[in-house]
Amino acid sequence: MNINNVVVSIFKIQINSSESLNIAPYLHDTDYDNTIAYTVHQRMKPRDIIYLYKFQGPESDIVRDFKSELAFFLEDYRPQNIMDFAFFLDVFCPIRTEPSILSLDYKPFGHKVVDDILTPTNGLLVWNHQLEAIISLFYEQESKVLDMRIGLNIRDVLVENRAKELKITKSLSVFSLFTSRVVNFTEMPNIKGAYRLYNALLEV
Repeated sequence: MNINNVVVSIFKIQINSSESLNIAPYLHDTDYDNTIAYTVHQRMKPRDIIYLYKFQGPESDIVRDFKSELAFFLEDYRPQNIMDFAFFLDVFCPIRTEPSILSLDYKPFGHKVVDDILTPTNGLLVWNHQLEAIISLFYEQESKVLDMRIGLNIRDVLVENRAKELKITKSLSVFSLFTSRVVNFTEMPNIKGAYRLYNALLEV
């Protein structure tokens, strides 16, 4: 995999401009308008955006940090598939991730289902479908699963109290698992970006 195939660009987002139409699917809130962001794209394909994130700080730091994090990830994690790259984009890149989170050694819980669900993200709880799968150990109705996933992410006290009563093991509840392994909140995996990053790295 060739890290030199990946380019980092810094630019100002203007939601109403034609240039920004290609990044619209990656924007999560209206606060991006007229703010600075960086994109990661394939060399010679500046419109084929892999990743976008609003940032604060010197532009040179953003470019250097992304490149160094990607090099570290390729060396230490040895990614093999698209979901590995989604893990990189959703955990290593965002400003919401504290560096200390990634330096911890997350041991398996000793529960087959839970450990299998968290294995793709190195023991962390990152994606919505992971949290929903764990909650579905207790609820069969999709609406109840979604309500609890949303409630935990917004720190709804009533939902948290219910989650404390859902015991996966004697010492592990849905609530304690969530609070000990989530990276602030869960989200959808960046599959499109992961696929593009994977292809960019493989280009000759």
